[in-house]
Amino acid sequence: MLSSTAEDGEIEFRISLIPLEFSTMFLVSAILLACLALASSAPSAKELKWVKSSPGYEYFSGAGFYKFYEQRVTWGEAWATCVNDGTHLMTIDSEKEVEVVKELFGRYIKNYSRMQNIAVGFHDLYKKDVFTSITDDPLEFQNWATGEPNNFEGKERCGGAYVTAKFNDISCDSLNPFICEYKS
Repeated sequence: MLSSTAEDGEIEFRISLIPLEFSTMFLVSAILLACLALASSAPSAKELKWVKSSPGYEYFSGAGFYKFYEQRVTWGEAWATCVNDGTHLMTIDSEKEVEVVKELFGRYIKNYSRMQNIAVGFHDLYKKDVFTSITDDPLEFQNWATGEPNNFEGKERCGGAYVTAKFNDISCDSLNPFICEYKS
């Protein structure tokens, strides 16, 4: 704190360092925290370069880049489209990605039923009833809808998700929209 007094025409300045040091330290700390928050949620230079060459992908802070394809194709065709984009079918592996699915579904699919599916990146093609992600990782985040997986009529071996982002096993031949995902 800076103060001045006038006695006999002289000006005296007093500087109180404690409040100044505290406020400076507080300000520097606040700036550092803000920078860290921005750095952790902003896309990296590599991601920005990638997205410029991949039209239609949208960045969701703390999750990654996603593109919703409205056309209804088989699970295998969805997989191939994502691979062609340099990405993979979305693997819903966090609550944040549950929110991404809900937002994209609501934005792109109008007049959908509660039972509408999208193709997502998991399957049990290697071993029946052992679901694996498209990246060959165990399905650690499990968000199954009630009664799922049920392998209805013995034909549901591929991954799907309802509008709620609850998991559903679907026929690999069923036609569904899908989401591709890019994470660096």
